[in-house]
Amino acid sequence: CAPAVLRREVLDVADDLPDLIVQDEPLAPGDLFIDAYEEVRQSAKDVGILPTIIRLQQLCCGPTLLGPEFELIYDTKMDRLTEICAEIFQFSDEKILIFTTFAGSVDLIADNLARRFGREQVQLIDGRIAPASRQGIVDTFNSQSTPRFLVINPKAGGAGLNLQGANHVIHFNTQWNPKLERQATARAYSRGQTRHVF
Repeated sequence: CAPAVLRREVLDVADDLPDLIVQDEPLAPGDLFIDAYEEVRQSAKDVGILPTIIRLQQLCCGPTLLGPEFELIYDTKMDRLTEICAEIFQFSDEKILIFTTFAGSVDLIADNLARRFGREQVQLIDGRIAPASRQGIVDTFNSQSTPRFLVINPKAGGAGLNLQGANHVIHFNTQWNPKLERQATARAYSRGQTRHVF
């Protein structure tokens, strides 16, 4: 007799979870960004579709990821992220998970937040952090009572880590597979979470 697998939604078995509040943040890019986006998009004829899509994703994560020639482009997304973080940072015990795909965008976000809020408030987990070291970062993040930021690559920290110390989750860029985003959100929104998750 073959084993049976029963699949259920989280809310079917965890009706004690607090609310999960999802908010989209539409942004209007500046003219220089629009021009750069169109320039990269047009390059698909020369370099191919997949490399172009990846370059467009990088551009949307931070124009400087494509090189120093893009550093003068106003980064609307990074500015809005900083504003959101500043709003949350006013509360004494709020913690934020920020998921982004590229190592370069992990660094950009971490450096930007460190300049704004202090280096000790910002930690990161991506493929450059050895798996054995990640739990120590998670334990420190969860145990601190002050506002903190954890910038994470969803493949390195989007599954298996208990990050219920956070009640804010920001997906800085979307993933190819929406399941990766749901798994990443579940690092904060899972059994044991007592606060609403935004």
